[in-house]
Amino acid sequence: MVEIVEPISQKQGKSEKENAASDSDPIQDGEERKQLVKENLAKDSPEYKTEEEKEGEEKQPEGSEAQNRLGDILERIQGLIRTYIKLPSEELAMLVAIWVAGTYCYKQFQYYGYLSIRSATPRCGKSQLLKMISLLSAENPPVTSFPTAAVLYRNPRKILIMDEVDQLRDQDKETFGAVLSVLNAGFERGAVIERLEKGKGDKFEVKAFEVFGPKAFAGIERLADTLADRTFAIVLKRVSDRMPRFRADRLMEEIIEIRELLSLWVDEHEAAVISTYANLPTTLEVLKGFDDRFQDIAEPLCTLAMLADQERPEGPSILSRLATSLIASIVRREPTGREGAFQFFLDLVEPIISRRPYKEEDTGMRFISTQHLLQKCQEHPDLSWIESGAALAGLLRRFDLTPINTGHERGYRLTRQWYGEWRNRYPKQLIDVTESKQHDEKEELPQFMNC
Repeated sequence: MVEIVEPISQKQGKSEKENAASDSDPIQDGEERKQLVKENLAKDSPEYKTEEEKEGEEKQPEGSEAQNRLGDILERIQGLIRTYIKLPSEELAMLVAIWVAGTYCYKQFQYYGYLSIRSATPRCGKSQLLKMISLLSAENPPVTSFPTAAVLYRNPRKILIMDEVDQLRDQDKETFGAVLSVLNAGFERGAVIERLEKGKGDKFEVKAFEVFGPKAFAGIERLADTLADRTFAIVLKRVSDRMPRFRADRLMEEIIEIRELLSLWVDEHEAAVISTYANLPTTLEVLKGFDDRFQDIAEPLCTLAMLADQERPEGPSILSRLATSLIASIVRREPTGREGAFQFFLDLVEPIISRRPYKEEDTGMRFISTQHLLQKCQEHPDLSWIESGAALAGLLRRFDLTPINTGHERGYRLTRQWYGEWRNRYPKQLIDVTESKQHDEKEELPQFMNC
């Protein structure tokens, strides 16, 4: 009998997976291969995202981009300040908020004004507000007290927050003058302080220290004239209502988040900041009526406010609130020291200047004797400290007015043009002087703080 042996199956020895594949529909198999090729090609694309990344995008809340709009961040800072600090004008909180935001991009501006926080009495919230500014500003600068000139110009950190700066008036004149020179120069980009540094051997080399950077300071006394001209002033008053206690440790999560959002916003909009600032008109509409120096320091803040409004056209407007706060800050830029005395002097000579007829009608010039001016000063309660010709000359020479000798008597030639120029610079409505201080006629350096 012949045994019939069946042919060995081709499937024998193959895996179930391979056998299943061989049994599959050839058309379906071809489609799967095409799909596999597409997926592999897609992975090489820069737009390719994994399932985890897609899932993360789906979980991201709607409108998340709006959370990093500058206007929204400024509103958060403003709300934080208003919660713990009672300001004389609520709009000033927006000025502080924008100033803080500017510390993250101040290097893009030609000027950056200082922030001065003052009060007539202690315990008005100066140090507390200064602490909040310190925590929210770029680099989280510490609050320092009684800084020396070397600290100001050798410090690699250019964002400086200083408390109790009125103590600087107690320094000797040489140290005091050095501190004032640093502060007077540090509001403008490119400003340097040069010092002799010991080099190799016995040789000395000139070394330049950059001093440009945002600076905020608090004190009880008034600012010197030149320094006040570079600042936004906030004058706090003690209030009967008790404000909530500011506990920085309990707010650190929010503060850190605000700092991160500001840093991220500046990184994303640096080009827009530079372009907007560079293309500002000669005089912004909201800054008309302010002097040139004030416009210089206000333009960076206006730049940020304009960008914030562009991102958030639905409002409320940041720029309009900034404009209101700028008016509030300049009204409180009380002329002090020589500047305050000069304001009273302009008031004193106004009727004399406007009196007619003039001896020299063509030029509008009028000669006033030193003796006559001293008599008028003695009758004025805020100028009675001017008791000699030297004291009068010491005040007026700072404002382009020097005495002359006619051969018969010494005095001053006042013109309508001179009066008009200085009156425009010190208009009555922008100056709110509540008190005047006596001055030492022998004083050689302007005071940082006047007693």
